[in-house]
Amino acid sequence: MVAKSLPVFLAFFAFFCEDRFVSTASHPLLAAAETIDRAGDLKQAKDLLLRASKDEALAVEAGKYLEQIDQRRAKADDCIRDLNVAIKSNIWPNRANKLHFQLAVCQELKGDEEAAMRSYDRSIELRSTLPVAFVRRGLLKEAQGDREGALQDLKAGSADYLPGRLILGLFYWRHGTIELARAEARYLLERRPEYARLLTGIIEEKL
Repeated sequence: MVAKSLPVFLAFFAFFCEDRFVSTASHPLLAAAETIDRAGDLKQAKDLLLRASKDEALAVEAGKYLEQIDQRRAKADDCIRDLNVAIKSNIWPNRANKLHFQLAVCQELKGDEEAAMRSYDRSIELRSTLPVAFVRRGLLKEAQGDREGALQDLKAGSADYLPGRLILGLFYWRHGTIELARAEARYLLERRPEYARLLTGIIEEKL
């Protein structure tokens, strides 16, 4: 059972850990949504896609992406089942932190935030070298109203992980600390200019 389903959760893991992803979407708003989704902030990405879906020129492409998100969510139960089997069998002891991280992602997709939080915690306890785990746990804490805990995690996850700096900048923007968001955009300008343009576009309401 585990071997048969490996591509499901390994594909999820690769999707959320692809540091050098560059969107090929036809419009900056759609590219922003895809890039932010890849960086781990599905809620912000969906907000942009829903905006895009109201534009007649972008509605079809935005709708297709929203369908892909629904398809991802539809696979969550299978992903959770197979990851639990993999974790219990201890078939990859050196990857246990990644398995717990992926379990958290799938639990979050299903809407089970408490289980997802426990799995993110376990992933980080096992090995705190996966920055995207801090980023996604930080976003989950933000969704649960723990702004201080969210900021702490997002800072930890963005230290050496440029998608994390983008998410941190978006966090600052959402909470009205615009100068801190702009500082993140300046930091990204020399390192990942497409992230800097995206973040600046959102801050200045040009997307």
